[in-house]
Amino acid sequence: MESLFKVIIIVIFVFGGTSSLDDHQKSDDVAIKVNDTEINKEDFDILSDQILEQYKIYDLGKPSEEEIIDEAVQQVILLDYAISKGKEVTSEEINEEIRKIVDMYDMETEEELIEELGVNSINELERALRREIKTAKLIDHYKGEINIREEEIQHAYNEYYMEMKDAGQEVPSIDEMRDQIKNSLKEENAILFLASNLEEFEKEVDVEVFVKEEDVSMEGGGIGINKE
Repeated sequence: MESLFKVIIIVIFVFGGTSSLDDHQKSDDVAIKVNDTEINKEDFDILSDQILEQYKIYDLGKPSEEEIIDEAVQQVILLDYAISKGKEVTSEEINEEIRKIVDMYDMETEEELIEELGVNSINELERALRREIKTAKLIDHYKGEINIREEEIQHAYNEYYMEMKDAGQEVPSIDEMRDQIKNSLKEENAILFLASNLEEFEKEVDVEVFVKEEDVSMEGGGIGINKE
């Protein structure tokens, strides 16, 4: 559960976690295959670098080569799971997200946005967004099945109230925060529920891994690339 939960957290809260993954992308140069969902070695290269970076950001310690491969496999399982649940993403949804990001960064063109985010092309950005939206749709699906009790809202508010008071900050009333707290609790429970479902899904998937531990770069730069 711990490994899956870490992967879900990274995928949901880190924008660029799998910037080159694409559920329609096929290649003879396959690194990982889960059922019919593949990532190639270039995808794995980018993904392994991102996993290393996110371990640093979330203070998860330094992963081993084996752990990086395992985390990459879990992310492909998550992608295949989203596909199996029919969580498709339209071009309109992707374009809408791009518009939101352009506005957020106060950019005038997509080219400026690409440079700011450090991606190679608009296609790479679109693939990243496709993955993110698929995951968000899965979370929303499970959120719709979760009921939050009033006692849970009160407990969460009390914890928040004490934290803010200790920090010397003013705290909105529980009525002002009720919807926000309820949504946050639903999302937390949905993530846990998704992790549980993924564990069951993982037992039945057909996983093939073609990369080896010695192929993993622990300094960034990825598989099969020697940086001078």
